[in-house]
Amino acid sequence: MTGEFCSACGQHRVQRLSFRRSVTEAWTHVAELDFALARTFAGMCTRPGALVLEYIAGRRRDYSNPFRYAFIVTTAGVVGISFLGIDISMPGVPLETERDRAAIRLMTTLMAYLFFPAILLLASLQWWIGRKGRFGYAEVLAFDAYCLSHAGLFAIVIGPVLPPSQPAGLVALIGCQLAYVAWCLRGFRGVSWLSAAGRSLALTVGYIAVFNLIGLALINGLALAGFL
Repeated sequence: MTGEFCSACGQHRVQRLSFRRSVTEAWTHVAELDFALARTFAGMCTRPGALVLEYIAGRRRDYSNPFRYAFIVTTAGVVGISFLGIDISMPGVPLETERDRAAIRLMTTLMAYLFFPAILLLASLQWWIGRKGRFGYAEVLAFDAYCLSHAGLFAIVIGPVLPPSQPAGLVALIGCQLAYVAWCLRGFRGVSWLSAAGRSLALTVGYIAVFNLIGLALINGLALAGFL
């Protein structure tokens, strides 16, 4: 080591461990993560497409990793739905007992994390379709992780007023998500609103299809194994 930082790993010059230094370092690491998360959330609310472009171009210290962000946002959505008591059952499906409602809440919690295998497959399909474009698989995957997870937050924004269990609530939720994803695509791809709207519809339908296929495979696997 010839300076303040190691040229191999980037670690700062080590000093003897002390309580004060331990607390200071801990706070610094927590603050950096929290500020990055706050900046990412703010950016996804105000300029989502530009934020993803900045991240994949190399400005990564300022923003949360897309998978970390997606995990936090997905968990926040699950907690928010439970805390607010939002009815997320499909319209027309009667839930007569508390046991039925509890089962739906449990399945929804578990199914929410199928978001991750779903976007892995969805990004593969997107990349293959546009394989001659400028974005690679990992870059398309980063876009999906950021934008599709953030779009899921509309459930806790609209749900308290228009629950997805009502037809009007389901239409409002899907409409808001389609509009948001189109906004993301417009900034990310640099396309017109009309093209972004068409791409948003295709992406959303593709995500729903892949998500449900994985969910059905999981449920059938659990049933065959005797867990259901």
